[in-house]
Amino acid sequence: MIISTIDQLRVHLGRAINSASTLEFIVPYIQLAQDEFILTAIGPQMLAELDSQANSTDPDALTPVNRGLLQLVQRALAFYTYQKYLPYSLGNDGDKGLQEQGTDNSKPVRMGVLDVRRRETAENAAKALESVLLHLFSFPDKYPTWSNSPAYKSTRGLFITSGTELTQYVPQAAGSYRLFVSLKPFLSKVERTDLLPLLGKDQYDALKQSLISSDQPSGATLYLLEKARQAVASVAYAHALYHLNVVQTPGGQLRVLSDFDGIYNQKAVTGHDLSEAQRLADGEAAASLNTLKSFLNAHADDYPLYKNSDRYQAKGPNEFPDNSAYRSVFRMR
Repeated sequence: MIISTIDQLRVHLGRAINSASTLEFIVPYIQLAQDEFILTAIGPQMLAELDSQANSTDPDALTPVNRGLLQLVQRALAFYTYQKYLPYSLGNDGDKGLQEQGTDNSKPVRMGVLDVRRRETAENAAKALESVLLHLFSFPDKYPTWSNSPAYKSTRGLFITSGTELTQYVPQAAGSYRLFVSLKPFLSKVERTDLLPLLGKDQYDALKQSLISSDQPSGATLYLLEKARQAVASVAYAHALYHLNVVQTPGGQLRVLSDFDGIYNQKAVTGHDLSEAQRLADGEAAASLNTLKSFLNAHADDYPLYKNSDRYQAKGPNEFPDNSAYRSVFRMR
């Protein structure tokens, strides 16, 4: 594990880890958080390198670039560990079952206080992990293990690669790594179902190749990437919006999500609110696809792969019907 002492947890969590806490008690939650969040984000290769160097008996094993990265990753892991540990820190498991902790001078924590701490912990963890990924994506040449890993290549091949990048095109994302992870399947789907048919396979493949190339895209490619990213982000957000607010239960029922912050109930969106939000998101998604199509047609000479494909003459995704095709007059009584 890349956190191997209780003091390493205290560096990032402070008073949340009291003096009586022992590493033995928290180890299961460190391992759980590392496997669920850190391993998924940076991949097994980069994690193994950090783990090996951080726990080596050789004091010089940890390279200077990995020393800075390790601190960022440990911060994320510390908050994810606390997120996993917190529900189990509030009671004692004994022969008589689960009992709340308490003394003459203390009382069990109120549900509202617990909820605030859990949500703040989740936000801190997500922001810390977003910082890790931004650092790795900003300096891939410094981390060859990372830049050669499937985790890097699979994410780098997406048009949107982080919560920060998502926010450039969908401002309401507010840099959230949690929202980016939720949208990631939709981002990948939209590339195939909306972007590929609009660009054509050759232009689509060329644009995808520019994402993973060692050379930074420039000129006409960069302009097209901006339009494509706007379209992918907007359409994916519109497709995901309903599912971000409505949950499917294991029994098949649909439930509108709500929240509780310990002071008052934050009302779940009503059917009208959700419909209005969906309408606005659908409008922005359609506009972004129209903008992409108009841009390609207006600058087709700059994109021969597109101009020489059947997509150039194809109708746009949201074009009005051609009324000239109808010669009869329809009249309602």
